Amino acid sequence: MKQALIYSLKVWLTSLLLGPMLYYPVQTIIEPQYPHQFHYDVKYGFYFSMPSFIVSIIAVVIVKHLSTTLVVKKLLLSVAGVVLAALPFYILKGSWVQQGTEYLLAYGSITLIAIWVYKLD
Repeated sequence: MKQALIYSLKVWLTSLLLGPMLYYPVQTIIEPQYPHQFHYDVKYGFYFSMPSFIVSIIAVVIVKHLSTTLVVKKLLLSVAGVVLAALPFYILKGSWVQQGTEYLLAYGSITLIAIWVYKLD
């Protein structure tokens, strides 16, 4: 359980901190006058992604106990990670709208990278 918590925490914090760093350069190109407020994105990202973090701990515990290869485990966690990264944006926006696509791409891609970079076992 402790390893699942640490792995989930690493993935979650990486996404929480690096997601806005990936988002802002893209947003600057799309909307040059966009106010850059990194601390707001981290603060609100922390609150809104907390349920996803808790579910990700459960997902990691379940996947770790599967008797399959590490690649299959990481693929399962990748699917869960992208869904959990997208869920707060879907709930806040009420639907899959284009305005949230940049956030979803930033946070989802960082989540995928973190899942594959960090050691699961």
